[in-house]
Amino acid sequence: MPTFQRREHSLSARETAPGALAMWLAEMEYPPPDCVTEMATRYLAGGHLGYPAGFDFATESLRHWARRRYGWATEERNYGWYSGVLHATAAVVLTLTEPGDAVVVLTPTYPPMLRAVSQLGRQAVRWPLLGEEDGYRFDLAALATVLGRERPTLLILNTPHNPTGRVFTAPELRALAEHLRDSPVQVLSDEIFADIVYPGVRHVPFMLAAGAEVADRTVTVLSASKAFNLAGLRCAAAIAGSAELARRLAQLPASLTGTTTVVGAVASAAAWDHGEKWLDAVINMLAANRDLLFSRLRQHIPMLAGRPPEGTYLGWLRARGALAATGDVRAELLRAGVDLADGTPFGDDSGRRVRLSFACPPDVLAQALDAIAVTCQTLADQPPSRSPGRASEGRPG
Repeated sequence: MPTFQRREHSLSARETAPGALAMWLAEMEYPPPDCVTEMATRYLAGGHLGYPAGFDFATESLRHWARRRYGWATEERNYGWYSGVLHATAAVVLTLTEPGDAVVVLTPTYPPMLRAVSQLGRQAVRWPLLGEEDGYRFDLAALATVLGRERPTLLILNTPHNPTGRVFTAPELRALAEHLRDSPVQVLSDEIFADIVYPGVRHVPFMLAAGAEVADRTVTVLSASKAFNLAGLRCAAAIAGSAELARRLAQLPASLTGTTTVVGAVASAAAWDHGEKWLDAVINMLAANRDLLFSRLRQHIPMLAGRPPEGTYLGWLRARGALAATGDVRAELLRAGVDLADGTPFGDDSGRRVRLSFACPPDVLAQALDAIAVTCQTLADQPPSRSPGRASEGRPG
């Protein structure tokens, strides 16, 4: 599969350090499927780019996709369309909470998600995952404490999980829902990576596992942006668990929330209608890259370690030894010409985490790993001499 050329207006081109390999951003270096470009081109060539009359066609495409991929029957009346997951998140937070309310956020998490809660005038309460020794897991005892102490009105879940790559199982999701059943807490389930899961793993929508009582107060956000590399087209769906929840979301003024674009909806619908074989091929490529990454780490780069993700195309890596001792892991690897995402804005307090996107050609990934290996070997061969301060990292990720 060919790679696409980064244009000057792309986030990756503008935010990546000059001359470095861009491994920090959660997008793929593959062009979208032909069905997407053909359908979007056909629409643009039609000559009408006026106001849309709704997105029923995209709703139907996503409903069929959800039924086919996850066995999930959704109600047409419960859909709302937004310009992206963060846009949908803001709409949900504004609708379901009041200023000053506590909002529980599973951490580590996508940095703009964590920031958005505070920017909207709510109190972000971090709920950290249990560590990676047995696989990242929900800390339900800690959640019970948070529910009793903070009295939150909303919990933000993320599965498949960015950045750890966990795909939470149906029993795990049921156990989480059981802890929420007797509380008034509502749920926003960010499932933007739902379609990037590896063989032997199955994505289960939280609403399917939660049971009716908790599902009725859940909003699930889905998008074709990660699976089909369409983030620039700004299109996401928020699916309410009940007609009453959908009604409340619809009451938020459109002048405040806006919506997606027709081209974004047309492209997304084309991906869901015709892109399944393309996606399956891409997942096979990503699985091979994942295996290459973690094999090379184990064999040649012991200063970086992590668990192979069950979903997403992201490696959540922990620095060890001399690399960790530098005090700024991202800055040290940037000197090797590899630009990774610093773990601190994700909510990691260790100062030793970085996130690596492996959705790139295998030769690019191998080049990055070679450069990292050389840097780590150099560090191993010399006594520690400096511990630079950590730079603030505010990129979208």
